[in-house]
Amino acid sequence: MDRQNEICIGRNQSTILLCFIGCIALFVSTFWLVLSVVPARDVQSTSFLKWEQLWLGAFLIVLSFFAVWYLVKLFDRSPALKICPLGFDDRSTAICFGFIPWSAVKGIRVRRVRLQRYLMVSVQHPEVYRNRLHPVLRVFAWLNQVVYSSTIAIPEWFLDIEFDELKSEFETRFGQEDGRRIKLPASE
Repeated sequence: MDRQNEICIGRNQSTILLCFIGCIALFVSTFWLVLSVVPARDVQSTSFLKWEQLWLGAFLIVLSFFAVWYLVKLFDRSPALKICPLGFDDRSTAICFGFIPWSAVKGIRVRRVRLQRYLMVSVQHPEVYRNRLHPVLRVFAWLNQVVYSSTIAIPEWFLDIEFDELKSEFETRFGQEDGRRIKLPASE
């Protein structure tokens, strides 16, 4: 592989730190809610109270996983995204697909979801790349495919690069793969 044409993009550490702090704050407030507020309420139906505690407990477990994941990523110094002449290596989110060759890419577009932009990458035979994932993550990758018509979503907020620069690099590399000349449309 040609190292001089390879671009390594790191993670935005301040964003990861804020997400970690947010997870911890939500965890503490939910834990307080489960232990003090919910049992103290005078509710006639105890079955409702048990369901409420069950849902809050499940929420605590999910928050724990996110907090641990953000903590690990906070100290992870490996690149979140590598772009090279042969393809790109996506490790930018929890649903990381690994190396994707340019020959497998069908299309690239920018999608705005709420206030964030995502670089959506459509690949040929997405099930091949989904099968690389843990079974739980496969569900989320499948939901990406169903909701956004793209298996791979690269967020702007998680990478330590300007989004327009990332978009330009993908336009250039994807367009060079087989002589295609593309221009990404503006955000939807």
